[in-house]
Formats: sequence, structure tokens, C-alpha cells
Amino acid sequence: MRLELGGAAAHRRQWTPTIVGAFVALLAVMGAFASTAQADHGQGVGTTEITCNRVTWNYSQFPELPGNQVREQIKIAGVAMPATTFEFNGSTGSHTTTFNSPIGEYIIDAQATWSTNGIRGNFDHHLKLDCKPAITIVKEQRLAGEPEFTKRTLTGHTGQHVEYRIVVTNSGNRNLNLPEGLNDPNCTGYSTEPRSLEVEQSTEYTCEAVLGEAGNFVNVAQITGYAEEEVPVGGKSNEVIVKVSPAPEFSIEKTQEIAGSETGFVTTPLIGAVGQTVDYRITVTNTGNTPLRFEALKDAGCDPGTIAGGPELWLGVGQQATWTCSHLLTEADRNKSQYLNTASAIAFPPEGSGSGKHHTSNTVVVNFKGHGPGEGGTEITCTHVTFFYFNFPAGPTTATQKVTANGVVVSLTKFTFEGPNATDTVEITVPPGTTHIDANSNWKTGNFDHHAAVLCT
Repeated sequence: MRLELGGAAAHRRQWTPTIVGAFVALLAVMGAFASTAQADHGQGVGTTEITCNRVTWNYSQFPELPGNQVREQIKIAGVAMPATTFEFNGSTGSHTTTFNSPIGEYIIDAQATWSTNGIRGNFDHHLKLDCKPAITIVKEQRLAGEPEFTKRTLTGHTGQHVEYRIVVTNSGNRNLNLPEGLNDPNCTGYSTEPRSLEVEQSTEYTCEAVLGEAGNFVNVAQITGYAEEEVPVGGKSNEVIVKVSPAPEFSIEKTQEIAGSETGFVTTPLIGAVGQTVDYRITVTNTGNTPLRFEALKDAGCDPGTIAGGPELWLGVGQQATWTCSHLLTEADRNKSQYLNTASAIAFPPEGSGSGKHHTSNTVVVNFKGHGPGEGGTEITCTHVTFFYFNFPAGPTTATQKVTANGVVVSLTKFTFEGPNATDTVEITVPPGTTHIDANSNWKTGNFDHHAAVLCT
């Protein structure tokens, strides 16, 4: 702020009560900000900028001669500091006087007089200031990989890294110690080592965060400093925001176990028999960044009335829930040689957070027992057939594995394994459309023959 009061003409100006009152009010509003004013008396112009820590003296309209001299003195709460002389050449000059002032609210005076190179003048500028320790914290951010830090709001996605730069400045009038370091609960990797700051000195911290749920990711840094008199002064930074775009998503997995077997729920094929019950678990997990509202489970392979559990309508980010159901294996199932089961679910995010998601689980398979010692099963797809062998005697067993598609042999292999259990996968090529695939395995003391109709594209 600059108050133009310059020259002798200004000294003769008539001040009405209204103008004086406005000027006093203006000084009160100025608070701890700098003050500037022109010379009150004589020739030459002088202005000052006054803070709790320094006075900057600026002179103009002096003689264009060498050796212009000005006597300067500062008073703090009426106590005079030693006077100094400033000398400059030409019509203008400027310099700054620094000092330590006490903590409190008081008036700082800046007085100057000169009688130099044929001109005379003086001024007495003063400003009431609230001088105390202070900290300023400025926080900036950038998405990882971006070149520039900024205070503006950014847009990112879940899992993306945000980097922060926090500049802490001693903006008061006392040296400060920072024994506790930075405090930034939404950020990691910043230093908590003690630091110290002289007046107007700055120090920099860096840290980072990983974006999570959809919405506004807000970050604010804090720090507490202590002046020489152990007076604490705390500060908070500006708020920086990253808007995380909604990305609804979920996964669905199906596992199975022969009821009463206590072998544990698995995704791999089982061996079953007519009259046994297969228990199923269908687990959905919210893998996106918004809450999800689930509709009822659809699972045609489960017997009517057996579906239970599942989400209580909404699942939060990262949460999961499980449905259960079961199926009694029948003679009709055995005639197909395999019982396949797949579940599907539909979920919707909150309004305005994207569209709904529909996902189908993995397919679980129950194979039926073949003939002879040892048990075998298959997992049949359009691209491969996996043969499973269970409960074989110790020692080597060689099985001949044949796969046909619509009656045409597409794979013929031999597989030798040591008991009791083994797995072998063979790749196949089948025509597009609905294909009838048979998977047959024969070994010295037994065999099985499984078949399935699959839609291949």
C-alpha cells in the first residue's frame, strides 16, 4: 500500500476531520502489512515499507550528485535503535534495515532527515503492527509423471499416485524450530526430522499418496513451530484436491464341495455320484472405487429354494459377500457325464457414478466316476481339455487320452504319471458353432468317457 503525502505542498494541505478519520481507519486496517509514505517536509521524496522485521527506505528527487546522505533512525515501541547514515549517488537510492522486534502489538517508527547537496527534508513514518511468530504453508500437487506442481484441482483415477510439494516459510518475526516435522495424514514418505527456520526462510517437504475411492481426495498439511521464547505457532496449508473418476467394477468366483466331504471348497473339478449333494459358494468382491448395489443372484444350476446369503444390497469398496446354494446330483446329470455350474450377478453404482456391471463366474465341474480303479474327470473348453486323475495306486500309470469334436479326432496323447493324483492339459482346435466334444481316457485297469456340448466362436 502506498500513501502519497509528498513534498512541502503536502505539509501545507488542509486535512478535514473526515479525511483524518478515514486515514486513521486505514492505518488500523493495514495491520501487519507494509506501510509506505512520502517525505513530510522539505525537498526530496522518501518512502518506507515497514514490517516487524525490516524497514525498506526509498529515496527519489534528490540532486543528481554524488554523496547524498540521509540520517535514519528506527524506534520500536518508543525505544530508539542506533541511528545510521545512508549515502547514495544520484537522484535515487534504496536499502533495507533489518532488526529483531519483540512479540506484541506496538508502533514502529521510521524517521529520516537530510541536509545534503543543497536540499533539506525529513519524515517520520509510523505503523502499528501486531508482531508475532507466524508460519505460512503452501501445498502443491501433481499426478505422478506430470512435469509441474500446481494448486489447482486435478482429475485422476483409482490407484494413481499423486506427488506433493509443501513449502513452509517463517513469515513471522522470530526464528522458529520445527521439532516435530510435517504432519500430513493423507500423505506418506515425508520427513519428520526436526528443522529450524530463520525469519523469512523456507524449507520444502515432499510426499505422495495413492488415490482410492471415487470422489474428492483432499489433502492438507500441518506443522507446528516454536519461537525462541518457546511460543508455539501452528499453521495449515491450503487445500489441494484430486477428483477421482468413478470406476464401478466387481469380481465373482464360484467354488464347490461335495456335501459332507469336508475337503474344502475349490474351483477345480470334483468327482461325484448320483445321490450326492454339491454345495456351492459364490463370492462377489467390489473391486472398483464406488459402492455397488447388487441384484439377486442368478444361478440356474442350483436347486430351487437353496440360494441364500449374498450382499445386504450394498457393498462398499473392497468389501465382499458370499451366496450359498446346492444341487442334488441325479441320474440325468450322470448321463451327461459332467455337471457344470455357472453363476452371474448384476450390480449398479450410485446414480451419476457410471453404468451397471454384469459378470459371470468361472464354471465349476463335477465329473462322474468312470470304470475300474482310479477316478478321472475333465474340464472341456473350445481351446483345451484338462484331464484330472484321482486316487490312483502308487507307481506309474499310463493313460491314453483321446478328444473328438463332432466325431472327428482332434487330439490323441499318452500321459504317464505317478499316483495318486495328476493333471494334464491338451490343446485342441474345433470349428465354430455348437460343438460336441468327447474326452476319453483309458488306462490298464479303467477308463472314463466325458462329453459336453460347447458354443465356440
